[in-house]
Amino acid sequence: MTTTGWRILLLALMVAATGVLAGCGAGGGGGGASSLTITLSGLSSTTIQPGQTITGSVKLSASAAGLNDVQVTIKTDAAELTGTAGRTDALGNAIFNLSAATNASLSKTVNVWAELDGVRSSNTLQVSLNSVAESVTFNLSVTDAIPVERTVDAGSGAAVQGVVLTGSSIEFKGPGGVILPNPPPVTISIDRIDNWMAGDLVTVNGVAFAATSPTQSTTLALSNVTNKADIPIIVEILLPPAPAAGSSTPNTYAIYWRATATYNGVTYTRTAVTSVNGKTTGK
Repeated sequence: MTTTGWRILLLALMVAATGVLAGCGAGGGGGGASSLTITLSGLSSTTIQPGQTITGSVKLSASAAGLNDVQVTIKTDAAELTGTAGRTDALGNAIFNLSAATNASLSKTVNVWAELDGVRSSNTLQVSLNSVAESVTFNLSVTDAIPVERTVDAGSGAAVQGVVLTGSSIEFKGPGGVILPNPPPVTISIDRIDNWMAGDLVTVNGVAFAATSPTQSTTLALSNVTNKADIPIIVEILLPPAPAAGSSTPNTYAIYWRATATYNGVTYTRTAVTSVNGKTTGK
C-alpha cells in the first residue's frame, strides 16, 4: 500500500474511535445518563416536629439508560433538618427521609432539594419546621373561680373555711403530643396572692403558700404512661363576720399560678389565675 493509502486508513480509524468515545459519554457504559432531570414530590407532611421524620419521593428522568441503583443527595438550607435518600429502582424512583433535630430552637420554613453529579432538582419543596417550644404539649389546668359562701346569724364572728379543689392538673408531652417515657418534673409556684389577709391560705401538694409574696414551690412527677399529674390543692379563706340579716360581706383574693418544666435544655412556663370568692350573708 502506498504512503497516501496508509494515511487515509489511519485517519478513518481515528474518526471511528472518536465516535465510540463520544457515544460512551452520552449515556452508555458506567451508568451515566444524558438530559438528567430530578424531581421531588409526595411529602408525607409539610410540617415536621423536632425529633420526627417525614418521607418523600425522588424521581430521576433521562434520555438514556443508567437510572437504576443511583443515590441522590438530599439538601436543605437549615442545619436542623437533614435528608437522606434510598437507591433508585429500574425506573429511577426512590424514597427519601427528612429528619428534624430534637433541639430546634426556632420555627422556620426550610427549602429542600436534591442533587446528583452537579445537577440540581427541577423543583424545591418547602417544609415548616416547628421549634421545640411550639411543638410540645404543656398544659396547666386550674379552676378559674372558687365560690366559698356561708349564711349565718347576723352578728356571727369571722371564720376560716377550706375547700379541696378537684380537677386541677398538669400535662407535659413531647413534640407532636408524643408520650415521653421520662417526662420532666414540673415545678408549681405562686407568683403572688392579691388581696390576701390573715386567714387566707393556699396549700399545694402539702406546701403552704401565704402572704402576698410567697417564695415556696413544689415539684410534681408526671406519669410515664399519660405524662399527666393531678395537682393537690386546698384553699382556705377568711369569711367576714355576718352583717345584718339579708346583707352580705365579701372577701375575695386572687392566686397567680406558675408552672415550669425543662426539656432538652429549654425551659417552658405556663401561668394561670384563680379567684377565690368568699361571702358571708346574715340571716
